Amino acid sequence: MSNNNFLTDLKNEYRKTNATLHLKTSGWSDVAKKIDTKEPFYKRIFLSGFARVSLAVLALLIIFFGTYQIALAALPGDPFYSVKILSEKIIEETSGSNQVVIDHRADEIIDLSKEREVNGQNLEQVVAEYKENVDQAKENFEATGESNADFENKLNEQHSEFERISSDNPDIEEEIEDAKEASDTEEHETDD
Repeated sequence: MSNNNFLTDLKNEYRKTNATLHLKTSGWSDVAKKIDTKEPFYKRIFLSGFARVSLAVLALLIIFFGTYQIALAALPGDPFYSVKILSEKIIEETSGSNQVVIDHRADEIIDLSKEREVNGQNLEQVVAEYKENVDQAKENFEATGESNADFENKLNEQHSEFERISSDNPDIEEEIEDAKEASDTEEHETDD
């Protein structure tokens, strides 16, 4: 019993003593260094400042590229269509070519014409933009004197697709006539 009394007295005395300021502020970190304990792996990775910044950047990139991928499928009138237009402008400025814009407008004409209820206003807008971009690209090739076989092949493919669409859906033939004319690479000479 004397041992139990002795331990109880020590315990009571220990509770009465105040810890030093050093022990209160950094006592555990000093003890942890001495006994060589490490925080769990997940805490070491996720609690460092670099990891937090890296995760935030990764999350922003995922959101950015996800939005971009969703915008690529957008048609006029869709919420992400303005994001698609912005990305096309950036690509056009950085590459110096509007081939991406031409391809996207051709795809939009095709997609819009496949809808059950064709929105004539959107289709006319896309056809006008397509014609404008094709004319601009042709002017650029004429001004530089370059001949771009890839561009002409792409226009031929798009022209045949427009022909197929207008034969499948005669209701929209008038709307896509400008696109067919713009994508026609054959020179039509008239006799005066």
